[in-house]
Amino acid sequence: MLRTFKVAIAVSLVAVATGLTAAPQKRATARRSAPARAVAPTPRPFDPKTYAASVEGVDCTNVAARAKSVVPIEKALHGIASSYPWGPPTKGEFESTTAFDQRVHDELSAKLGGTDRIVAVIPIRDMMKYDADTSRLTINPVDKRIKENVITVKAYSDIDGESTYIGSNAYGASTEVSRHTFTQFYMLLPARGQTVITSTMAPDAARSLKENGSLVLVGSLLSPYIAYERQRGRPTISDPNDVTYLQFYLGMIAQCAVVVNQGQEIGRIGL
Repeated sequence: MLRTFKVAIAVSLVAVATGLTAAPQKRATARRSAPARAVAPTPRPFDPKTYAASVEGVDCTNVAARAKSVVPIEKALHGIASSYPWGPPTKGEFESTTAFDQRVHDELSAKLGGTDRIVAVIPIRDMMKYDADTSRLTINPVDKRIKENVITVKAYSDIDGESTYIGSNAYGASTEVSRHTFTQFYMLLPARGQTVITSTMAPDAARSLKENGSLVLVGSLLSPYIAYERQRGRPTISDPNDVTYLQFYLGMIAQCAVVVNQGQEIGRIGL
């Protein structure tokens, strides 16, 4: 069965097609003198080994208790995105498929701190809707359904590398252009069962879940591991934003998908 899903994932990763999300607009701020203040210390670089250590021993039986201590996977994913700004590794002419597969696995494993274990703790707020009139909540983690049995779950999005330059058009008009990169990272995985949770919950409990709850995906890397899309939105005088859109998809097989809130298991999604 696992081999069947690996083939399905391979086909889907090659053929994945997703719509672009407009980048958030920057709000103009008035220039003013800032008071003198001490320079904040430079944050320590992220060490992938801290992620690997935090997920060791986490499984589907203890995930609710361990979720809070897991290093957010977005830090590791950000490292992966930074390492492949122009696309994932490509197979060499004299490299067998098996050797290529192993090389990519090893590269990604190194960026996860030496493990192929995935424990993705993802805030649930964007996946959850609540109807206060009926006291019913719905949790749907699926961002897109690539095929009937292959889904994407958004792990994080971020804006990187902001800068400005003066741009002009063919008519000689010029303006200051804001240049930045909008990165979105998705987990791509097989889903065999029901991916939506519906339940009845009191408003205060539902509010707590939306503010503090997480979906935790527990599993491991799945070949062919990574897919990538890159597009660029050209600036205009009326919309002076030069935006590069990067979308990454990391293949994984999930042993379980658990909704947790403050150390308590709320429910499970069938994957």
